[in-house]
Amino acid sequence: MMVSVNGPQMHVYSQGAGDLVLVFIVGSGARSPALNFELLYDPLSDEYRIAVIERSGYGWSETGSTPREMDTLLSENRKALELAGITPPYVIFAHSMGALEAIAWANQFPHEVLAIIGLDPAVPETYRYLQKPPAIMINLMAFLSRTGITRLSPDVCDESLSIQKEYLSDDEAEMFCAVFINPH
Repeated sequence: MMVSVNGPQMHVYSQGAGDLVLVFIVGSGARSPALNFELLYDPLSDEYRIAVIERSGYGWSETGSTPREMDTLLSENRKALELAGITPPYVIFAHSMGALEAIAWANQFPHEVLAIIGLDPAVPETYRYLQKPPAIMINLMAFLSRTGITRLSPDVCDESLSIQKEYLSDDEAEMFCAVFINPH
């Protein structure tokens, strides 16, 4: 479902109909959260309602101009879920840097978060570490992605575990690579 949050359209993927809502939040650098998380959420959707938030600039969401600060991300994600008709409380599955957002969410809105499940989670110390020189690699990867240089090496997408292990259908793998190689 596409919803308008602060101007641009955000994609919120949902499936399942259980009473408990599992919200998946991606870390930085993942191109298509709805496809990246499919291997995890698909088997859970028989018992739970699944919601995958694709932040501004990720997956099928449009790129916005609001600052990518924690309070903005949290506000946009909460609003996207509300507009998609997905109400708390949530169990948040947080990948990598998305764990920092999940922690902030639980601290600011404890009545909305039942639990946080870390998927290779970053912790606050990680953020402090990334403020130091090692962040250059992350910044370089972000630059390569934003400028479209990743299109010069389309085969890099084939190295994804989801594609190698054939967790995605041929159509899904094609969409995954298209989103990975062609930035917004």
